[in-house]
Amino acid sequence: MEFFGKIVAAGLMNGAVYGLVAIGFVLIYKSSSVLNFSQGYMLLLGGYIFWSFRGGLRLDLFLSLLLTLPCAFLMGILIERITLRPLIGQPLLSMITVTIFLSLVLEGVASLFWGTYPLEQITIFPKGALKLGKTVLTTESLFAFGLAIVVMMVLIFFFRYTRLGLSMRGVAEGHEIMQSMGISVKRILTICWGIAGVAATLGGILLGGTLGFQLGLSHIGLLAIPAAFIGGLESPEGAVLGGLLIGLIESIVSGYVGKAAGVPASYIVLIVVMLFRPYGFFGLERIERV
Repeated sequence: MEFFGKIVAAGLMNGAVYGLVAIGFVLIYKSSSVLNFSQGYMLLLGGYIFWSFRGGLRLDLFLSLLLTLPCAFLMGILIERITLRPLIGQPLLSMITVTIFLSLVLEGVASLFWGTYPLEQITIFPKGALKLGKTVLTTESLFAFGLAIVVMMVLIFFFRYTRLGLSMRGVAEGHEIMQSMGISVKRILTICWGIAGVAATLGGILLGGTLGFQLGLSHIGLLAIPAAFIGGLESPEGAVLGGLLIGLIESIVSGYVGKAAGVPASYIVLIVVMLFRPYGFFGLERIERV
């Protein structure tokens, strides 16, 4: 029972980070209908940028964050401007294919500047332990979980109740409608990619702080994709719940079957959910008239 409690706690903590990254994935899909398969590699690059400030230049933690987040926002904007903006009006499949190739480019950039070996371990969260019954939780994991949940709640509030967030939701319903209301769709798309870059970077920082900064972070970040699909591609709240579910499944299967089985099990669950709920648990079912 002690072991089960430990892996459930670990699953929820990792799942919160997956949900955070999945919100960025959902945001891009809602605004442009593009499936961004490079989200995990944006997580990797953003995490490495933070490490450069914190581990490379030895800057203060808050100063490192203050410098990293604008860089992350700019990273998302540059990706949208350079690779996807020229493809506006082209078949959607072309844009999705570009995000797949983009993932290889981002991984190559990370390898070129930071190498292929794990980077030096740095301290982000206070070290310690908290005992709940027979389950021992590290303060690093608790801080990561708490920060991920807070950021997710802020983003969800932003989408639902701010003017800019409502404009983003409107763009998802139809570009022509928003343009007729005097809202710049291109500006909204740019901001969406910027926020997605920030969400991915925060995920990279949280995962890097607990698992270490290494190229494998990109593969862990890819678990945000099944989280987004299971929750529903048009629901930030669903992305959160999908992330927690994927985190639990990965942790339980890894704990009882083996580490190598955790990620495949997550995608098997995705396939099963898609068979019965193709729009996810909280996605909108769209009916097309022929």
